[in-house]
Amino acid sequence: MPRYSLCIERARLDPKGRGSVAFKVSLPLLNTRLQAACCTRLKWLAYRYEPPGEELWRCLGETYLAAETAGHAQKSLQLYPAQLGLSSVAQQYLHALVFFTSSVDGLMPLQVEMADRLIAHFLSSFVFSADCRPDSVYWVDAASGGAPARLARKPRASSPGLRFFSAGPALTALEELIHVVERGEIPTTLNLGGEYPQKVLLPVLRHLRLYWALRPPQRRHQRHPLTTSIAVLQGFEHSYVVFSGAVPRLTREAGVQNAILEDVSLGGFRACFDDAGGERIKLGALLCMQAEGGDNWLLGAARRINRLKGTRARIGVQVLARHAQSIELRPRRSGFAAAVAIPGIWLRDGGEPDVLRIVLPQGSFDVRETLDFCDADQLHVLTALELEESGNDYEIARFHEQSAS
Repeated sequence: MPRYSLCIERARLDPKGRGSVAFKVSLPLLNTRLQAACCTRLKWLAYRYEPPGEELWRCLGETYLAAETAGHAQKSLQLYPAQLGLSSVAQQYLHALVFFTSSVDGLMPLQVEMADRLIAHFLSSFVFSADCRPDSVYWVDAASGGAPARLARKPRASSPGLRFFSAGPALTALEELIHVVERGEIPTTLNLGGEYPQKVLLPVLRHLRLYWALRPPQRRHQRHPLTTSIAVLQGFEHSYVVFSGAVPRLTREAGVQNAILEDVSLGGFRACFDDAGGERIKLGALLCMQAEGGDNWLLGAARRINRLKGTRARIGVQVLARHAQSIELRPRRSGFAAAVAIPGIWLRDGGEPDVLRIVLPQGSFDVRETLDFCDADQLHVLTALELEESGNDYEIARFHEQSAS
């Protein structure tokens, strides 16, 4: 990427030189390749959950505006001889904007790659304009070198670099694709870089639908700043032990990591972790947490990760339960297998009447299986309803509680 920028800068500083004159015909291609390189860098940062810096946004914005001034921002051309399809400076810039506003920090690396290819598939249907339209959802100031933002936060002042965008017809096309995939079909025209089953593709499609909507997800609960230390254990096994009543020694040797709570809301919190010398927190990880000075453990899941400088990371955690209990589930069938218990963590917070949400080890849920467990001398008989979520080493399932007989 720096070499592309260096070539463009040298031509700009000596516009009448022999090399610059000969180079001018290649400028549209070079600008488009520079934008494509920036997009690739943005994606690689997303794989590592690292935020893009001002330098990257400045390069994207300046290149787009320079190409627009030169009159070739919309010029379609082939990036490389072996690469199918055409692109332009404006398309590459829009791709970067859509990628960033699609909130890919809440996706796994494979899902990030799929989202990037889906964005490329639908990109031509997005609306990108210098005017704020009734259906505009996001804006960016290409001249300032800043990242795009929702129109919930208005631009401070008018600027020639202001641009507005939304999914437009792409949202309708995405909805149609979701319906097709839900029927078990995946169009052959969809290039995802590989073949993926319905259950892998659908979560990514539904994630994009949320962030391409005219009203993207809003924070349901207000955040409140709060600075305190929390102890964190990662994984199903650790969580099962804690909610069995066995309180661990809060040491790093016992697998405990310390984090600093930054803010909290009714649905979760944000905390800063230091991964030095400990196991790195992974997206989707099951987390068992206790605030300093507290005696109650919470169960949550890592929903967003932003890697910071060094070994630090800022992680958004959704609280799954403030009251949980470890249980042993047994299949209600005859034979030896019936004696083998399945460990589970019962999420006891609220919920629907006669419906229990239980965390199980990954691969344990069977919709055909009826289970039971005892709690305080009471027998609970459960009929499987659905698998709600699957994580790194766990899954959350919903069960209907029937009367024991």
